[in-house]
Amino acid sequence: MPQEMQVGVAETIEAGISPQITERIKEEIQGKGNIEVESGIRFDPSGMEMKVVVQPDEFEVFEVKGGEQFVTGSNPGKWIWQVTPLKAGDNLIVVKAVVKLNVPELKITRPVEVEVFRATRRVEVNPVYSVRQFVESNWKEVLGLVIGSGSLASFITWWISKKEKEKEDEKKTEMSPEK
Repeated sequence: MPQEMQVGVAETIEAGISPQITERIKEEIQGKGNIEVESGIRFDPSGMEMKVVVQPDEFEVFEVKGGEQFVTGSNPGKWIWQVTPLKAGDNLIVVKAVVKLNVPELKITRPVEVEVFRATRRVEVNPVYSVRQFVESNWKEVLGLVIGSGSLASFITWWISKKEKEKEDEKKTEMSPEK
């Protein structure tokens, strides 16, 4: 996960679980930022799921690779999300593992959420994105300002007068004696 983010710019966040962290696993990681290893998380290899928990007004999350995965020593689990910050500030991101624990005495499987990562990330303002979002959300008002301010009327008047001047210049050229 990157240390800093920018409003409107999607970033890749990855989480994985494996009995052992190998160089091959580290090389396959796509996201920016430091690799943070949390050891000692108990899991049942028969089924595991990870999820990103954020405030919905701060981030938009798109799951690239997710769901329940079977995890073994040769087949580590890997979850990938595209996370787009929606507002500037210090925003919290939490990654949770949903571990399915078997309780043989009760003959049930109970899902248990375990927080594996929690961090606040600084999200910087992105002026281009902010202006575009403002115009998209308020295009009627912006159009009203442009038309109401006389800008459009001034442009149309200028364009008509330019065309009339071009016609006059053409007539003068046609009427002038040839040399």
